[in-house]
Amino acid sequence: MSACSVTRAAVGPGRPAGIPGTARDSSSKAALNALTLVYASALRKDGIKVNAANPGLVPTDLNSRAKVHRGDRTTADGAAVPVLIATLPPDGPSGLFRGPGSLD
Repeated sequence: MSACSVTRAAVGPGRPAGIPGTARDSSSKAALNALTLVYASALRKDGIKVNAANPGLVPTDLNSRAKVHRGDRTTADGAAVPVLIATLPPDGPSGLFRGPGSLD
């Protein structure tokens, strides 16, 4: 069986305290992190890798109305982490969390 990599991307770092939606966003990100570990463990024996990618803050049309800093990374910068994880070798890690500062 060939290995498969399932990658999910999360938005950038949490918002500063006191901004509406912070608790909702933080709890949903925590849930996605937990699911990453649960699925990585459950699917490991089938050769399926499940990893998490955080592309960092990238200004896009989706966050154009944000009241907080939208980031200064280019779309190419933002793509680096998901591409790295999606191209892991078949014997690569699973249950991995990578962001812009953790490319190795």
